[in-house]
Amino acid sequence: MRGGPCQAYVADLKLRVEAADAFFYPDVMVSCDPRDQVASRFIGHPTLITEVLSDSTAAFDRGNEFAAYRGLDSLREFVLVDIEARRVETFRRTEDNDWLFHEYLPGCGDCAFPALGVSVPFDEIFENLPSPEQEGSLDSESAPAES
Repeated sequence: MRGGPCQAYVADLKLRVEAADAFFYPDVMVSCDPRDQVASRFIGHPTLITEVLSDSTAAFDRGNEFAAYRGLDSLREFVLVDIEARRVETFRRTEDNDWLFHEYLPGCGDCAFPALGVSVPFDEIFENLPSPEQEGSLDSESAPAES
């Protein structure tokens, strides 16, 4: 986002969805709207929203939350990062106001976010996390020994 008109916000600023009469705390939001650049309590015109899925939030993130987000005229992309499955799911608003789904999996190279004109290498999204193989070995190391 450096040097451009867009600003990223990480889980510390509320998102107001006026159409749903609700506030949310997305994991990551990017707004390119000048009105949001001067906001201090919440933003209301994000271009991209990212949610990192967890067992406790996945159903809400995919369901009611995404339904509310679709009421934001400014929103061009909604991104779900599934840490456990090592998957990035994107939903992009089309010219016809439909949502197009695209999935990125390991080995795909870059994850494109055309609403922002950027791509991020898939491996960088998951770079500070243990691989699924490492997680399995960590789980077995911490499991109590059977007697």
